[in-house]
Amino acid sequence: MRRNFAEHRLEWGLIALVMLVALVMRFRYLLEIEHNVDHAYTIWQAMTTLDRGEFPLAGQGTSVLFANPPLTGYLFIPVVALTRSPLGVYVFVIALNTLAVWFTYRAGRDLLDWRVGIIAAWLVAVNPWIIEYSRTSWVQCLLPFFVTLVFWLTVPVLKRTSTRPVRRTALALIASALLAHTYLLAYFIVAPLVVLGVIYRKRIPARGVVIGGSVFAMLAILYGIGLVQQRDTVQARMNDFSTGESRVTLDAWEASVRLVSGNEYELARGLDAPVRDWATRHDLSEPAHYAILLALLIGMGLAILALNSALTPARISPSLLPQWGEGTTSESTSALILLIWLMLPIIAMSYTSNPVHSFYQLMGIPAGSILAAWGMSVIFRPQTRIGAGVLIALLLPFGALMSVNSARYYQETNAIPTAHDLTALPVDVGLQIGEQINAYLPENGVAYADTNGWIINSFAGKLFPVSTDTRAPQFNYIPRTGAVYVDVLPLDVDESDPFAPLPAGRSATTWLDLADGRVLIAQIMPASDYPLSGTVTEIPSQQGITLVDWALIELDDGEVALDTVWRVDFVADEVPERLFAPFVHVFNEAGERTLIVDGQPVPGPLWEVGDVHVHRFRFSPPERPYSLLIGQFDGGNNANVIFFPPDTEPTVAFPLVSPAE
Repeated sequence: MRRNFAEHRLEWGLIALVMLVALVMRFRYLLEIEHNVDHAYTIWQAMTTLDRGEFPLAGQGTSVLFANPPLTGYLFIPVVALTRSPLGVYVFVIALNTLAVWFTYRAGRDLLDWRVGIIAAWLVAVNPWIIEYSRTSWVQCLLPFFVTLVFWLTVPVLKRTSTRPVRRTALALIASALLAHTYLLAYFIVAPLVVLGVIYRKRIPARGVVIGGSVFAMLAILYGIGLVQQRDTVQARMNDFSTGESRVTLDAWEASVRLVSGNEYELARGLDAPVRDWATRHDLSEPAHYAILLALLIGMGLAILALNSALTPARISPSLLPQWGEGTTSESTSALILLIWLMLPIIAMSYTSNPVHSFYQLMGIPAGSILAAWGMSVIFRPQTRIGAGVLIALLLPFGALMSVNSARYYQETNAIPTAHDLTALPVDVGLQIGEQINAYLPENGVAYADTNGWIINSFAGKLFPVSTDTRAPQFNYIPRTGAVYVDVLPLDVDESDPFAPLPAGRSATTWLDLADGRVLIAQIMPASDYPLSGTVTEIPSQQGITLVDWALIELDDGEVALDTVWRVDFVADEVPERLFAPFVHVFNEAGERTLIVDGQPVPGPLWEVGDVHVHRFRFSPPERPYSLLIGQFDGGNNANVIFFPPDTEPTVAFPLVSPAE
């Protein structure tokens, strides 16, 4: 009795330590998580439901097939409602995904032995790939949590060790339904469940299947309706998907192994971290990878041997049993569960025309780690003090190495935060941008940022229109209601340069000086407040655009800049089908045209009544006196804007500077 109590206390002490390490490794560098447009989509979807009452039946589109199911965005609704911040979502996701370590331990304990469960949980806790995928907010962000939950719920039912098989079966299928409807490829969870369900059909209570299956069917029907509503897109994507040339590849196997051994993380992440030690870390990681790979192969071999022993009169050697020689009648069930759960996703993705990313094989956890732990338990015999001491002496340095590999990724993100411009930024930078947007953005205003609107909305925690048209200073929108302009610029940007990439109409400006660049958040004044500082004029047009101001600016290099300010007074019927761009014809003293300068085109659908368009031209003029003619032209449709200068006939171009000047 005293020995059993000591062993029980040791078990709980070890799993508590493993969980503590898992929490630390997942929650550290929280503000350095790279928040990208894919991570932002689910937050944006939650906001559309909260703020617009939209309830999508299909979610974000995929690069493989049709759109993902939308459930992840719905799961985030309470968190987004409470926090209006991506940080709150990350805390929620990480907390749930940390439970994957616990579920792995419990599943390993139920399948084989508590020591195997502890070892497997440690592998999951410190694996840098799993850590990264546990710190996301994209549609598949909860795979570690849901996959291990389903596995843990299923195992006792299949092994007939559950005291409540109906409840476990129902919960496993409900969790599977939730998993499948967060991410398109997560539908593959059906494969191992169906295969194992057929094999062990007499052990699975029908009532639990009916309850859980009904939930699965209900969600699948709703998702199916969403896909039917996108039938044209679905058909086009399926046609594209079927045209690729498939081939046999080991990518799926290699990805699955990475999720056990952490292989090649140091080569894929953190190469540009301030501490350039990736080569040293790779030299240390490779032996660890091959050692764990060997343990995995041994574990798979033991599983196959256990299956074989169940089919032949000879029993498996007691020294290879997971119960450390006590014997068991269910080792073949454990072996089959582990092999099917690990190998089915690998087999399914080994003949494909598409890349196999590491996170595709998250469906195989925790089976891979448990099989590797089984192999280690046979090699080191952790039920003995010497074996346990040797194993701990090896696993602790391995965990420390994986911890450094993981940390370097987030240190790299912090060192080069603008490496992907606005499409991916550290959480802390995004939160600062969002704070300034909320301070500057007027009611019904628009944000200009060269990225997907999802990420800008998620930074600010609210919905507003986002335009990717950031062509300043050559072209600027000055909306009737005002705006916010966000851009990533070099550290050495010269604000005094007339052609620095800074927007016109700035009434307030915030600079975020980062390690590798500067983020500009500028408040753009309403169009009615835009100052006219040049030659004020009123040249209306048939299409609704009016030239209201122009100015010539002498530049230091002998060139000139021409600023022109245009106001949208109305939008003619043909304008939405036009792409008008201003032009300037330059004439010398003799009246000869020496230069044609084209401005930036503005799509007709973006003309809004009351908005101001500011165009800036740059050119080398002839000797004075010279003259300029200006107009607007749509080259694709061979159409001009027709202007009405005072005291003259309608024209397609009118003078700004007379030859006499």
